[in-house]
Formats: sequence, structure tokens, C-alpha cells
Amino acid sequence: MIYPLSMTIVLAVLGGLITIENLFVCSLVLRYKQLRSHTNGFVFSLALADLAYGSLVIPVHLAIPPKLLHNYLLALVLMANISTLLAVTLDRFVAVRHLLLYTTFMRKYFWVIVGVSWAFPIAASLLPLIWDSDATHFAHEIYIYCILAVGILLPYLLILAAYIAIFHTVRRHARFLTQFPVTADNKEAHEEGRRVCAEARVARIFAVVAAIFVISWLPVVYMTFVGNMDRLDLIPRWLTTVSWLTLSVGSLVNAPIYAFMKRDFRDVISKFALSTRAIVSRKREEKEAEMEIGTFHVTVVAEE
Repeated sequence: MIYPLSMTIVLAVLGGLITIENLFVCSLVLRYKQLRSHTNGFVFSLALADLAYGSLVIPVHLAIPPKLLHNYLLALVLMANISTLLAVTLDRFVAVRHLLLYTTFMRKYFWVIVGVSWAFPIAASLLPLIWDSDATHFAHEIYIYCILAVGILLPYLLILAAYIAIFHTVRRHARFLTQFPVTADNKEAHEEGRRVCAEARVARIFAVVAAIFVISWLPVVYMTFVGNMDRLDLIPRWLTTVSWLTLSVGSLVNAPIYAFMKRDFRDVISKFALSTRAIVSRKREEKEAEMEIGTFHVTVVAEE
């Protein structure tokens, strides 16, 4: 699709911002040990999916006329986001509902979960190569319906059910904490309740991310479903442009959500800002000192 220059510039700027901010999130996780937790491992994976969208999908879409490559990249990013959101939901579910088993479970299965959350999208997005990506082939029609049902709808039903269970558990613990004062007999139960409530605050962040993802990808899912039914007349011409804007804005807001809503990220960003300010200040002082030395040297030479 050929866009007006203004729209091309908007998408290019959004792609650049998405790329920069997700590179920043990834670099923070890699640089600071404080952020190297299992949960932030899934944040890193989500940031990689958004990074792929900003640095690959948008440039390819703007630079190359619509081809099958667009469909492969979009399918890969879509399913990578969904599978990673499902993985981080599992992380929060175990942390809240089975707190005592969380560390053991994640140490054993973290890399398996991450591997599956990327292997499935890659395999599923390349599956149409078997029938040469022929959209008229009967297998392709079945494939689209399977992706919509098994790859999108089912994971989000699982995510919804998991967050309902998570917040039900949190309400139960919060009720216990307010109704029963701390005593020697229930001190451990109170500590577990506080830990569960703390884990649930992180779960809220990913629930927000999941909701934003649904809203931003909804136009694409609708157009895919309607197009597979051969009802292109039900797709307004403006919806394609709107869909790219919703996808881009959805990817754009994820990183700030991690940065400003997760406490460990806020702490690290504050530390990063202070260290950067100290480096800039030290360089400025060194430059001023060099200038003073140069001025002194010129003055001495002039006097001689």
C-alpha cells in the first residue's frame, strides 16, 4: 500500500521510537543484575518482539510493495507477542497461586518456556510455505482459521482465566490481611499474603499490556478473518491505515509501561540517569579545566 508522505513519516518515526525504546529496555536487562529475574526475562522477550516490529516490520512495509514477506513478519510478531504474553501470564500465575513452588518451577522450566514461546511462532508463521503460500489453497483457509482460534483466541482465553484466578487469590489474601491482626500464630501467613499482593501488582502491569495488545491488533485480526471469508467488501479502505497506527502505538506504549509501572525498572532508570548525569558533569569539568589550562598557557606566552 502506498501512503501519503505524511503517513509514511509518521510510521517511520513510530518505528524509530519503538526500536530505540525497546533496545533501551533490553540493554537495561542485560546491564543491571538487579533486573535479571525470570519475570524480566519475559519482559526482555516481549521487548524483542516489539523490537522486531519496529526495526523490521515497519521498514519492510514502507520500503517494499506488499508481498508475502509482510505476512510472514506480521504473523511471526503477532504470535511471538501472544506466546510471550502467555508465558509471562504463567509466570505471574505460579508466582501468585503457587508462591512456594515459583523459584523451583522457573529455574527448571524458564528456558523451555522461552524456547517454546519463540519456536511455535516461527514454525507457525512459516507453515504456509508447504503449500507455496497460495491463499486460494484449501489448506491455507484452514490454516488461517486455526491460527485465529488456536493461536490467538485460545491463548487469550487462557490469559483471561489466569488473571481472573490471580486477582481472586489476591482478594482472598487481602481480606485475610485486613480481618486478622498479626500474631505469632499467623505471622507467616501474613508475610505470604504480603508477598502475594506484591506479585499481583506486577501481574496488573502485564494485564494492562495484554489488554493494549488486544486493542491494537484487533483491526488486523478482523481483516484477516473477513478476508479469509472472501468478504473484502466488509473492510473499509481506511481500516488498513488505522490498523498500522494501532499496531505501532500499541508497541510504542509497552516499554514505558515497564519503565514507569515496574518498581525495579524505575529504580534502575533512576540509577542510570544519575550515572549519566555524573559522567556528563565530569566531562564538562574536564573540558573547562582544559580550557583554563589553555588560557593560562596563552597568557604566559604573551607575557614572555
